[in-house]
Amino acid sequence: KGSVVIYQPADGYIIILADHVELQNFTLRRGTATIADQDWIRDNNVACTVKMTDLVLECVGVTVLGYQMFLFTGPGNYTIERCSYKIVGTGVHHGIHNGTNSATLHLIDNDFEFIDGDATGSHVYSSVNGTWTGKGNRWAGTCQMLNVTAGDFTFDNDAIICTAGWTNTGSTMMLRNCAIEAPVVAGDLATVRMKNCSYRAIQRTGTGNIVDEGPDLKDAPWHIERWTWQAALANAQVAVRGVPLDAGSGQIIIETL
Repeated sequence: KGSVVIYQPADGYIIILADHVELQNFTLRRGTATIADQDWIRDNNVACTVKMTDLVLECVGVTVLGYQMFLFTGPGNYTIERCSYKIVGTGVHHGIHNGTNSATLHLIDNDFEFIDGDATGSHVYSSVNGTWTGKGNRWAGTCQMLNVTAGDFTFDNDAIICTAGWTNTGSTMMLRNCAIEAPVVAGDLATVRMKNCSYRAIQRTGTGNIVDEGPDLKDAPWHIERWTWQAALANAQVAVRGVPLDAGSGQIIIETL
């Protein structure tokens, strides 16, 4: 996006971060890699304080290998602002990955797109209790928004318009003023709170919890109450006074005298 283009024709990491670094206004471009898991920008398991601004990450052609655009494994503090990437391919790619040690990430006004041929990749991948704060980002494509088992997430004014189903089994998440295309998912140990969001559906399993705190819920209560009512109906058989009649599995019997 600037006067400098860094081109990696094949295999190898492109940038390994050090502490107190600021990256600004350039393009990273990769050719055809032959080895999987070739990270673009990574911290090499070192705690870093890094700010990245106005970067463009470009894939040349379609890839079937597992790229990670940003990999953070050290307990650092990272800011990604006004950056973009576009991945076209199949396989388990990840946009931003926090693993091994919990990092703090600030994501501001970015434009991320992932055209995923088999919907197995994700924009956000987290297996540790990092802290993620997003504001004004666009998450697009046919991939998952989330593949997370842990982490504390706050997204504010984000357009989450990628279409594949989430994997969310252990996060604590707050979504404010977001537009969400895929179902909002909370699996076991996950809690998702929403305020002033537009969304199509929710999906919770086990002990997962989804709460809509918006003052203007519009049709949102229907999604939540419908799920609660259907669950109760499928698991309950109730008789009120008198001899109950067998109305079939999953039905509620109320007999009046």
